[in-house]
Amino acid sequence: MEPKSKTNFLEYYNQLKEERYESKGNYDNWDAAQKHLEKYCSSTLRCNEIDENFIKGFKKYLDTKAKIKSGTEKKGKNTILQDRSFSVL
Repeated sequence: MEPKSKTNFLEYYNQLKEERYESKGNYDNWDAAQKHLEKYCSSTLRCNEIDENFIKGFKKYLDTKAKIKSGTEKKGKNTILQDRSFSVL
């Protein structure tokens, strides 16, 4: 699935996430990243609005505000950003 410039980003991301349900661990990573994206960006964000400033802002959000718990460990920015889910960005 290729994003169209005016496609809603969060809807597109959710579709990609659902296509990866074959592996629970992989799906959980996509799901965790989606929760942060939903907190960070507008629900009306379009794919063509994602640029370098968006990425830098999201990294800053992950550094300063985001916390994901996985068992007793917290997943940080590097874990989330290295996830394949960000290959769409």
